[in-house]
Amino acid sequence: MKKLSLVILAASVALLTACNSTEITPESNNEMSSDVVNDPNSNQPEQSSSIDQEPITQSNQTLRQNTDDKISLLPEVWTFDELLVTEIEAEWEDSNHLELEISWQNLTTANQMFANLAEMTVQQNGKSLALIETDDDFSDSVAVQAIEDFELTFQLDNQNDPVEITVTPKAGDAQTIKIELAQ
Repeated sequence: MKKLSLVILAASVALLTACNSTEITPESNNEMSSDVVNDPNSNQPEQSSSIDQEPITQSNQTLRQNTDDKISLLPEVWTFDELLVTEIEAEWEDSNHLELEISWQNLTTANQMFANLAEMTVQQNGKSLALIETDDDFSDSVAVQAIEDFELTFQLDNQNDPVEITVTPKAGDAQTIKIELAQ
């Protein structure tokens, strides 16, 4: 009886471990917003084995101006060695401002700030956009396994060219999502 109990316990632990190690897709991505249009001609993300290679790029989406709600940009959680980026939401606030809300989880063994683990860049035509506002949560020290979110606002160069959002971790490969702008 004890052996059977140990086998059941071991199988349960193995099953739970397997479930926890699989990629999590945010529930909010189950329902597609009418403001997001997936590009059917886009390819699957490239596989990268070296930091020197191009970032892994997700498929294009379209962000429309004059919407009141933020839209979800990530089709799946971005997994890095020391953090997860669980969500990136975008809102085109006015003609010149792009607001991003980033949710992330600290996977290290100590309290950490996002900026200590990764860098976020937003570009248009290969040029980094000016960061014009951050909220207080950006500089919060986040507990081990805790999830936090923060907002960043960028100055768009124009209202036509696509925007690339890249998260570059201190360890591992960068990931990028490209969004089209539509008025």
